[in-house]
Amino acid sequence: MLLTPLLALASPLALATTQPVALAALNAEEEWTALALPALADAPAPLSFAALQDGTHIALEGTFEGPGAAPAPALVGAEVGSLLGQAARAAGVELEFLPLGAPLLARGSDAALAWARRELAGLDDASRRRRITLEVLLAPGDLTSTEARAWLDEKMTSSGGARVWRAQVVGGQVVAFGKRERRGFLAGYEVMVATDAGVASPLIGSLYSGKTLHLRASRVDRGRRVHLRGWLDLAEDRGGEDFDPLSPDLGKIEEPQVDSLTLGFSGVVASGGSLRVKIKGAPLTEVDWSLFVFASVAPEPMRLEDHGWRAIDVSLLSTSALRWPRVTPGAGLLGSAHLAGVRSAFESISAAGLVANAQERSRSSANSLGGLGSGARPALAVSEHLLLFSAAHLAEKKTPGLEALLAASESERLLSDYLVLESGNLRVEFPVAGGEPARLMVGRERTFVTGYEAELAPNTWMPAPTVERVFDGLAWQGRRTGTSFQASAWISSSDPAEVRSRREANLGSLQLLQRRVRSNAGEVPGAERSAFLPGTADASGLFLSLTKN
Repeated sequence: MLLTPLLALASPLALATTQPVALAALNAEEEWTALALPALADAPAPLSFAALQDGTHIALEGTFEGPGAAPAPALVGAEVGSLLGQAARAAGVELEFLPLGAPLLARGSDAALAWARRELAGLDDASRRRRITLEVLLAPGDLTSTEARAWLDEKMTSSGGARVWRAQVVGGQVVAFGKRERRGFLAGYEVMVATDAGVASPLIGSLYSGKTLHLRASRVDRGRRVHLRGWLDLAEDRGGEDFDPLSPDLGKIEEPQVDSLTLGFSGVVASGGSLRVKIKGAPLTEVDWSLFVFASVAPEPMRLEDHGWRAIDVSLLSTSALRWPRVTPGAGLLGSAHLAGVRSAFESISAAGLVANAQERSRSSANSLGGLGSGARPALAVSEHLLLFSAAHLAEKKTPGLEALLAASESERLLSDYLVLESGNLRVEFPVAGGEPARLMVGRERTFVTGYEAELAPNTWMPAPTVERVFDGLAWQGRRTGTSFQASAWISSSDPAEVRSRREANLGSLQLLQRRVRSNAGEVPGAERSAFLPGTADASGLFLSLTKN
């Protein structure tokens, strides 16, 4: 959503140009001047690939859904003209803007144009302050924050399995680090039959592997801290085996295997500090991993210059209602256990809604806004993840209480602890922020031929194989709300598949699965290490504990 006019409840301000200017004005004798648009009019870089939030790395048909539409800029060219026209009226400056986009066309005296350039420079300064610098290290082994910082300061990109990633983002923008690889495989056959004829058409599946990290950052606490949401995906292609149905109508079917650890986490870090993820005993070539995310932002100035602007990042509030998909162990256990789709504990709050609430409360207080019904008003803009105020707007206290409202809305979201999960040789430590869902999946994915359907037509029939995906391992998710931390988990496992020959199964050879699952849901007890899923004689349990940030 791009810049929108404030609702009547919020303010009667309308982001319009000073006077509508016809296109024919371009041919008038008066001279128009082209002004460069501020960085706020630049669209963030689009996401290169989507996060696999259900932990699935094997698609039996086709490919997974892409990342969706490219992000939009905070302001477009015509909206910049509207905003400056609003500010010009408030300042008593005579300027006209032609709302055609880039470049921004303005008409006025030299002094008025100099005023516009200073305002645009102020918008650029505000844009620079809203940028968040991210520096990431993913490396094998158990590293400290000091060691990670030293790695980053050496300006290296990769060495010995370590990876270094850097980016500058704005609030609400998702950035994808790392490399994802796709391998096609013969996943099965689609059977079509007609009178006296039939054909088995091959189905090509996709296997995804690689080491990737998705991050969404939000500037909070007036630029003193950064809120981070992350999705870490470590997946290794283990090859697989071919399965022969031993049917004259079907060829061999590939059964790939992927070992993976996927982790959804969130946390809050002071500007210049880092969040950490520690992994020990993962089912990967390198069993131990350390992830450090350093985040830095520029704090808001105590006082804005006369032509200054304040860009307030509200992306944490406006995008908090994210939803993760349902997760199941797959074949034979689809109805036995699952992790339900989970979302943030907080509803999203739009930037326009925040302003409307602050202004409405101001009208009913002793310090009412007054005078909103008439006269020129200092400039204010509202976009999807951003509130933009002119220095004059702040000086005249047109939205008293807004920053207090923002602080109160952020407060529960800025709580941050570390959670430790242990199961057998596996130990994972990662941050969890207030209200945000966390998810961990560790195990092996593979496919099996578990049955057949018969496709019939006059004078012919053919077997159509049923291929199912199986996940063996641990799946856990939880969410903190206030002082409570609710979680659910399951652990699934399988015996080696028992093969039935075509002679025994009639239509074709198939694999019989013997699978088991244990599950639990409840509250994470607290700092003391406790069993969330008790172990058995032949299987490890799951133990949880919370630690302070």
